[in-house]
Order: sequence, then structure tokens, then C-alpha cells
Amino acid sequence: MFGLLKSKKTKPKPKTYQLGDFELPVVTNSRRKSIALKHKAGKVYFEVPQRASTKLIQSVIEKHQAFFLRQAEKLHLAIEQAFTGRHGECFQLFGEQYQIQWLMVSDSTSSFELCQQNRVFKVLFSDGLDEQQKLAKSQQVIVNFFKQTAVDYLQQKLDFYADEMELNYQSLTVKAYKSRWGSCYSDGRIQFNWRLMQAPEWVIDYVVVHELAHLVHHNHSKPFWQLVEKYYPLTKAAKRELKIHGPDWIQLLQN
Repeated sequence: MFGLLKSKKTKPKPKTYQLGDFELPVVTNSRRKSIALKHKAGKVYFEVPQRASTKLIQSVIEKHQAFFLRQAEKLHLAIEQAFTGRHGECFQLFGEQYQIQWLMVSDSTSSFELCQQNRVFKVLFSDGLDEQQKLAKSQQVIVNFFKQTAVDYLQQKLDFYADEMELNYQSLTVKAYKSRWGSCYSDGRIQFNWRLMQAPEWVIDYVVVHELAHLVHHNHSKPFWQLVEKYYPLTKAAKRELKIHGPDWIQLLQN
């Protein structure tokens, strides 16, 4: 993101901007004060301040063209490699890689089968679905599976570590965060990102202790980290693991 942009309204902004081989849409945002490359639903675009003039936008993009071009290439590559839930793709579950298999079945009371021995996640379909309908069902089945897995695992771990730390929490909620793994509210509510279930169990446990510690310290002060490390000695290693692999895990089915 570059520049604090201020200007009076002038001629309409271009709908697209040519950046190398990329023709990127230009989207305005009344709350934005700088220019940035964004991506959503598989598309990369420039997000610009609503009151910034066309001349100023072009000037900033041209000045930092090399940077924006590198960012656009990275974002497009990430989109191309993004997990969609199709047959043959793989996802992580508790640090282990599972491959998706789409199977047609005549009759089944379940929508999936998890085969832990050979690390396969089977999505089961009935006849009559086209490719897009299969993809939509596969994605929903995977999300539902991760959410239920998260509730089952995290409930057990929250109870265990809350007892160890002599703390009381009010409730557990699993949801889809876009950029965080969990949150803790002052009234005792604790929430986790279901995408965290991709991490190894020892990393997930660190996040559980981290959020419970916020019941005592509502910040990331030295006493907070001392409390976390007291009950979870692998804190530093878990933080490294999240820093390395977290950006990939957090993107699961985000587009």
C-alpha cells in the first residue's frame, strides 16, 4: 500500500489498469486511504480511495510498478494453486495430507467417508449432479467436516487446559475467520477458526492455551507470554510453525 491520497473529485476513474500482462479491475473504497492490490473470489484487483483522482492513482501505480507487478504475479500464482475441493486435490488434517476422491454411490446415508489408513477423504455423490453441483457439494461437505472436527477436538482440549490452568470459560464457538486462529472475549466466550484443524495437534493445543491465557491477560504483554509458556512449553516452536504454514492453512476455501 502506498501513499496517503487526498484529492478533489475529477473525471471518472478507469475501470481497469494494465500492469504488465495483467489487466486489473479498479475498485473504489470510501474507507481506503492508500492504493493496494487485493484478491477476492479468484480475482486480483486494485483497491483505491474513492476520492483519489485518476492522475494520482496512475502516478502511484507507475511509481511502484515493479512492486505491484511482483505482488500481482504472487497473487495469481496463489489463486491458480488454491484448493477448491475437486477430485484428486489434497488438504491437511492434523498435519497429515489427505487426498479427495469423488465417488458416485447409488445409496448412502452419509456424504463422506474418512479413510485414515490410506489418508483418503471420499465425497459421496448420487446420480444427476453436474460438475459445478459436485464441486459445490464437495466444498460444503469439507467445510462441515472441518467444523464438526473442530468442535469435537477443541471442546475436549479447552476443558483439559482450562482445568490445568484453573480457569473458567463461558462457551466455545467455531467459525470462519479470514486472518486469525482464535479470539477470547472478556465475558469468557472463546472462538476458533475451523481451518486450524489443518495444523498438527501440538500446534492446535498451543492456540487453545493462548486463547485461555487471554482470560487472565487481555493483551500480549510479558506476563501473558509467561503464562502461555508455563502451561505450553512448545509455544515458540508452535509460533514458528504457524508463521511458516499458517498463510497456506488460512487460505483453505477462502476464494
